[in-house]
Amino acid sequence: MDRKAYTVTGMDCGECAAKIDHAVSRLRGVDRVVTNFGSSRMVVSWDPEQTSEQTILRTVHSLGFETHNSLAEAQRRRKSEAVRRMGPVVVSGGSVILGAILGHLGFSMPAAVFQGIAIIIGFVLVGRRALASLQSRVLDINVLMTVAVIGAVIIQRIDEAATVYFLFILGEWLEEYAVDRTRGSVLALMELAPPTARILRDVGEVDVPADSVRIGDIARIRPGETIPVDGQVIAHESVVNESTLTGESAPVRKGPGDQVFAGTFNQDGALDVRVTRLSNDNTVARIVEMVQSAQSGNSRSERWVNRFSRVYTPMVLSLAVVAAFLPPLVSGVAWDRALYSALTLLVAACPCALVISTPVAIVSALGVAARQGILIKSGVALEELSSVRSIIFDKTGTLTEGYPTVVEVVPAPGVDEDALVSAAAAVESRATHPLADSLRRYARDRSLAVPEVAGFVSEPGLGVSGDVHGTRIWVGNENHGANGTALPSVLDSARRRLEEAGCSVLYVGTDTGTLGIIGVKDRPRPGVAEHIAELRSAGIRRMALLSGDSSHATQSLASALGIPEAVGQLLPEQKRDAVTKWRNREPVAMVGDGINDAPALAAANVGIAMGAAGSDAAISAADIALMGDDLGHVTDALILGRRAASVVRQNVAIALGLKAAFLLAIAVGHATLWMAVIADMGASLLVTLNALRLMRPLDRYRTRRKARMG
Repeated sequence: MDRKAYTVTGMDCGECAAKIDHAVSRLRGVDRVVTNFGSSRMVVSWDPEQTSEQTILRTVHSLGFETHNSLAEAQRRRKSEAVRRMGPVVVSGGSVILGAILGHLGFSMPAAVFQGIAIIIGFVLVGRRALASLQSRVLDINVLMTVAVIGAVIIQRIDEAATVYFLFILGEWLEEYAVDRTRGSVLALMELAPPTARILRDVGEVDVPADSVRIGDIARIRPGETIPVDGQVIAHESVVNESTLTGESAPVRKGPGDQVFAGTFNQDGALDVRVTRLSNDNTVARIVEMVQSAQSGNSRSERWVNRFSRVYTPMVLSLAVVAAFLPPLVSGVAWDRALYSALTLLVAACPCALVISTPVAIVSALGVAARQGILIKSGVALEELSSVRSIIFDKTGTLTEGYPTVVEVVPAPGVDEDALVSAAAAVESRATHPLADSLRRYARDRSLAVPEVAGFVSEPGLGVSGDVHGTRIWVGNENHGANGTALPSVLDSARRRLEEAGCSVLYVGTDTGTLGIIGVKDRPRPGVAEHIAELRSAGIRRMALLSGDSSHATQSLASALGIPEAVGQLLPEQKRDAVTKWRNREPVAMVGDGINDAPALAAANVGIAMGAAGSDAAISAADIALMGDDLGHVTDALILGRRAASVVRQNVAIALGLKAAFLLAIAVGHATLWMAVIADMGASLLVTLNALRLMRPLDRYRTRRKARMG
C-alpha cells in the first residue's frame, strides 16, 4: 500500500475538501483519502496494483484543483497565481461598474455588453468548477453561484447576475489571501534551514544542497551563519541562538559532544559538526510534518460544524425549492419574483463561512505555537487546553534544572568512600537518569577509575543494578535492593540530615546490606517560582508535584515554590494512577520530561513534555512538546488554547448569526442576490480575519502577564 501527502491549491472552503475526498475515494484501489481545507493537505493511501498516482492526481485536477509535492512549492505557485487572478477580478469589476454607469445613463445595450463580459469571466472561473462538481455529484458553492447567475439571466436580472459573479470571485481572491496568511507560520518553519551546507571533502570545503548531505558528513558553520543540519559538534566552540526552534532567547554555548539543530543561528565561533540526520528527517522537518498532520486532523469543534452543515445545507436547499414553486401555486405570486427569492435563498444556503470558521482558527494557533517552540500535536489537544484548570508537575528536569550535583557521600562503617563512589558510578554508567549523570561527573571530577559493569538491570522508579568485579551492586531509592535490612545508625542519621536539607538520597548496596548513601541536590530552574505565579494568574486553581524522588526532597521543593500538594517515592505506574484519579474529577495537564513520565503524560487530558528538541521519545510521549526548557511556555500554551477556543466560538457565532439575519431578510422581502453574495463572502472573510488575530507572537501574552503582575 502506497501513501503520500500533497498540498492542494484552489480550495476556497471546506466543501472543496469534501468534494476531493468523495471523488478520489471512488477510485478503485484507493484505501483512504483525507483532505483538509485548513492545511491545504491531502493524504492518500492506495494499492499501486489497482490504481496509479497519476490517476489520483488527474482526478483531483479534473475538479479544478492543483496538487504540489510540498507546501513551499505550493506557496510559490500561489503567489504567481494570485497575481494572475487579479487580472480577471479587475476586468470583471470594471465591466460591472461601467455597465452600471451606462445603464443609469440609459445606454441599455452597451451596459448589457459590459455586464455580459463580467458574466463570461465569472463562468470561465466559477462555472468550470461547477461543472466538475456536478460530474462528481457534489453540490458546492460554485454550483450554487452558477445556478443563481443562470436563474438571474433567465428572469432578465443581467446586472445582478454580473454583480453576483464579480463579488464572488473578488471574495474568493481576498479570502484565499487571508487564509494563506494563516498557513504562513508552517512555511516560515520550512524556510528556517538554509538550502545549502558547507561540507568538508578531500578537496576542501564544498557547498552542496542540504538534501544531498549524508549522515557522517562534516559540516563547517562559520560565525553569523544559520546551521543547515542536525548533528554533533566535533571541533571548536561557539554560542548558538536556538530561539527559532525552542522559543528561548538566551543563547546556548556549544562545544564538542553537544547537539546542534538545523535552523538555529551560530553567533560567534566556527563549528565543525558531524551530520546525524538527513535533511528530510531533521528536527525542523519533523516539526513541520507533525504540525501539518495536526492541522489536517479534525478537532471536536470541526466535527460538530461538519455534522451541522450536512443537515443545514440540504434543509435550506429544500426551502429554496419550496420558495420557487409554492408561492406561485398557492397565493399567485409572480413566477419571476418567486424564482428570484429562491435563487437568493440558494446563495444563502452556502455554509462556507461556518465550515471554515474552525479550521482557520486551529491552523493559525498551531502554526504560531510551533514558531515559538510549542509543538501542539492535534487540534483536540489545543481544545483541551482551554478547559484545563489544574496542573501536575514532575520534579527532576521539569521544575529543577535536571543537573543535580553530589553534595555528600556517607559510606557505611568499614567501607572506603572512593570505592563506594567508583562502584556506584560503574552501575550508573549505563543509566540515563539525571542522577546517574551526577554520579558519573562526580567520579570523573575525583579522577576515580570506573570499572566495567555486567548484567545491568534498570527498574524504573526504583533504581539500577549490575555486577562490578563479580559482586552485585544496586543503586537506587530506599525501596530498592536490600530494603529489608536496617540502616546502620551513622547512615540513618545522615539520611535524615540530607533529606531535611532537601537532598535526594541514593542508596548503594549489595544483597547483604547497604554500603553507603549519597546525597544529591538539584536546583530549581531560574524563574520557576515566577512561572508558578504566572500560572495562578492565568487561572490555574490547583497544582501538585508528583515525583519518584524521596518524599522529603519532593515536599521541600514544593514548599519552596508554593505548590500545595506534593507526593514522592512514586513509581511510574503510581504516578499514572494518581493522574488518572485527578482526571476523573477535573481536566488536568501533566508536565514532565516526556520519557520517564510517559505513562502519566498519556493519562492526563493534556500531556506536556519539556525540552523535547531533538528527542523522538519526548515528542511522541505527549500531546504537547515544548522544544525548550522554558516553563513560561506552559502558560503561553494555556492562554493560546483559551484564545483559540474563544475565537472558534466567535467565528461560529458570526457565521450562524449572519446567516440567520440574512434568512430573516429574505423572509421579509428585503434581500437581493448581490446582498446574499456579500453576506456569504463577507462572513467568510470576517471569520478568517478574526482567526488571524491568533497569529500574534506569544511573547505579547507574556509581556501583558508581567505587566498585570507588577
